[in-house]
Amino acid sequence: MATRAELLNAFLPSSSMDDPARFSGRSKAVKELADALQVVGSVPLIYGQRGLGKSSLAAQLSRIAQGDTELLTELEAEERIIPEDGQFITFYITCEDSTRNLRGLLQLMINAVDGLKHERLKDEKRNEYRLVDKKTKKGVSLKIFKYESVKSYEMAVKDRDLSQLSPSEKLVALTETLTDVYQQPVLFVIDELDRLGGVGKLASFLKSNSSAILKFALVGIATTESELLKDHASLNRQLVAVKIGPMVKPELESIVEQTETYLAEAGLPYRFSSSATAELARLAAGFPWFVHIIGQRALIDASEEKHEEIGKSHVALAVKQLATRQMAQAYFDLYQRAVRDSAPREQVLRLFAKWPQEHIPTSELYPLANALGVGAPANYVGHLTQEQCGHVLARAPQQSRALYYFPDEMFKVYARIRPALYEGVEEAVSRVYKNR
Repeated sequence: MATRAELLNAFLPSSSMDDPARFSGRSKAVKELADALQVVGSVPLIYGQRGLGKSSLAAQLSRIAQGDTELLTELEAEERIIPEDGQFITFYITCEDSTRNLRGLLQLMINAVDGLKHERLKDEKRNEYRLVDKKTKKGVSLKIFKYESVKSYEMAVKDRDLSQLSPSEKLVALTETLTDVYQQPVLFVIDELDRLGGVGKLASFLKSNSSAILKFALVGIATTESELLKDHASLNRQLVAVKIGPMVKPELESIVEQTETYLAEAGLPYRFSSSATAELARLAAGFPWFVHIIGQRALIDASEEKHEEIGKSHVALAVKQLATRQMAQAYFDLYQRAVRDSAPREQVLRLFAKWPQEHIPTSELYPLANALGVGAPANYVGHLTQEQCGHVLARAPQQSRALYYFPDEMFKVYARIRPALYEGVEEAVSRVYKNR
C-alpha cells in the first residue's frame, strides 16, 4: 500500500536525483562524461548555474563509474558501459564552507577513505561484503567482496605507517592500498566546489595525481572553468569540461512523465493534465528545480482535494504559494530584501526579470519603467546592485553600453513568476511589456 512519504517524494526539489529511472534529459552530457571515465588521466568537470541539475548528473556519473548500466542502456549507449575490470570504487565528496584550501579538501577525501565501511550482506551463509561510505550509508562499489579481501584491506591499512606523509601523499597511499586489495581504480566526485572559492593549486594536484588507478571529477556553480579552478590552464589537456545549460521543454516535461510512472508503480493514481505539464515546463524556463518545487506543491494540493488529475489550476495555485515562506524560503527572503518597502523598486525588479535574454539593456527597460510612472529608474537599479538589497542585479562587465544581468538566473525566474508584493504591480508590468 502506498504511503504519504511516497507521495511527498514524487518530486525531489531538495535533493539530487540518484535513481537512474527518474533521471531526465542530459543525454549528451551523460555520454560525454561516461567516455571521460574511460580516458586515463582525464578530469571531468560539470559546471553551470544553480538549479540546473548538476548534482543529479554527478550522482549518475558516480553510478556509471561503479558499473551501473541502467541509464546508459536507457539512452542506447551500451558501448559506454564501464567493463568490469575498469569499474571504480567511488567516493562522493561534498565541499563545506569550512574547507578553505587544498589541504582541507584533501582531508575531506582522506576522511572518506578512512570512513569506508565493510557491510556484510544479509545472507550470512555467503560471508560476503559490500563497501559503504560510513557517513552517507551509500555503496561505493557495486562489486561484492569475500571476507578474505576485507581482512586483507584491514591488515594493509593497519600495517602501513602514514604518519610522516603530507596530505596529498597520504591520499595517494590510501587509494593505492584500496586498488591493490580490491583491484579497482578509485574515483572521487567532488561536488559544490564553488563553496571553496577557487582553490589554488588544485589543478596542479589533479594533473600530478590523476592516473589509471586514481581519477577525480569536479562539480560546481560557475559560468567559466576558471571560477572553479584558479590554475585551470595547467590542466587544459586533461580537463573534460561539460557546461550544463537550461533544459529544453521536452526534458522538463519528461520530469513530470517519470514522476507519473513513479506514482503509478507506488499505487498512487495521480496524473498531470497535458496543459498542467506544459505550464510547469513553461514556468520553469529551463530550470528543473521549478518543475520539482511547483509540481510537488500542485500534487499535494490535488491529493488533499481528492483529485486524481492535477490541472493547470493546481499549478497556478502552487505558483501563488511561492510568495510564502513555505516554499523556496531562501528566494522568498531574498525577494523581500530586494523589494523592501518600495513598490517602484519591485516594478523595476520585475521588469528586468521579464527580459528573456541574459544581458538586460537599460535603453529598453527604462522607457518601460517610465511608462509605469517610475521616475529615475536608474536609482532603483542602483539599489538592486547593492548588498543591502541582496545584490540581485549586476553590471555586465566589459560592455560598451549599460547592460545588467542577474548573477543568479534562478532568482530571475523566481522574481518573474511569483506573485508581486504590491497590488497591481504584476498586471502593470505585464501590460507595458505586451505594449512595447
